[in-house]
Amino acid sequence: MNGSRNRNDGQTMSVLFTMLLFLVFIMCALFTVLAGSKVYENISSRMDQTYTGSVAVCGQQSTPG
Repeated sequence: MNGSRNRNDGQTMSVLFTMLLFLVFIMCALFTVLAGSKVYENISSRMDQTYTGSVAVCGQQSTPG
């Protein structure tokens, strides 16, 4: 009877460890996606600023003068 209880405790610890490891994996994946979205947002913002500046410069050069 004691051996059965020890095996159940070992299985419980194994399941808890597996769940904890899975939770760590999910958290790492979530932080990776969030960091990637922030990088994409910065790149998009920088490209918009560059496009706006280029259009303004081209518009001034193309006017007859």
